[in-house]
Amino acid sequence: MDISVVIVSTNEAHFLRACLSALDRGLGGITAEVFVVDNLCEDDTVEVTRTVFPDAKIIRNPERYGFARANNVALRQAGGRHLLVLNPDTEVHPGALATLVRYLDHHPKAGIAGARLLNPDGTLQCSCRKFPSARSVFFRWLPACPSALRDRALRDYLMADWDHASARAVDWLMGACLCVRRSAAEQVGLLDEGYHLYYEDIDWCYRMWQNGWEVHYVPEAVIMHHYQRTSAQRLISRALWTHVRSCLRFFAKHRLLRL
Repeated sequence: MDISVVIVSTNEAHFLRACLSALDRGLGGITAEVFVVDNLCEDDTVEVTRTVFPDAKIIRNPERYGFARANNVALRQAGGRHLLVLNPDTEVHPGALATLVRYLDHHPKAGIAGARLLNPDGTLQCSCRKFPSARSVFFRWLPACPSALRDRALRDYLMADWDHASARAVDWLMGACLCVRRSAAEQVGLLDEGYHLYYEDIDWCYRMWQNGWEVHYVPEAVIMHHYQRTSAQRLISRALWTHVRSCLRFFAKHRLLRL
């Protein structure tokens, strides 16, 4: 089997229908299995899955897990040569997942490959970034800082001055779409369940680089992501503290204090 697709829904059935409907065209003929994890949902995630993608394997968590643990439940059961973590608020374009599989097959040093992510209006999301430093975190969370300094630091962190038109190795990729080589995951380990939410994608990519694997951005694979409607809105609430806590855990775990 070429790929195992893992989608975790935490009351996101309203996005899941479109996500599952797009999968067949995104697979482009490669062999796949699909897991949908019901992360203690209170909506119709299971019913939507059974209706739209009846071949999907449904896992119902007995309690609500963090992002890493919820994905790992399915990743441990996956049998594909490659493993795909995919957000339910995404819609893959035709052939996107087949492109990621072919890319990994032709680039043996790549442990993770990620797609070009687009906003619903077709504009680019800066989904590949440099590893965070104390400086980039400071400017990101303190918008009252001088705008010129803040803008320069954030553009560097987001790689915003690059056109994102060519494949290349990058520090890390957003967890909305991560295609992982099985052998790399077996060496490095799965997502770190010590993160409840946020930074688990950065941590996974960091560990890949530490263990001799590369992380690659693949713009030929295109996926639409409702990033601003979900993840960004959650930061406004109590999840802001979760984000800060995950950031501090990442720096402490890897003993990083890069200015």
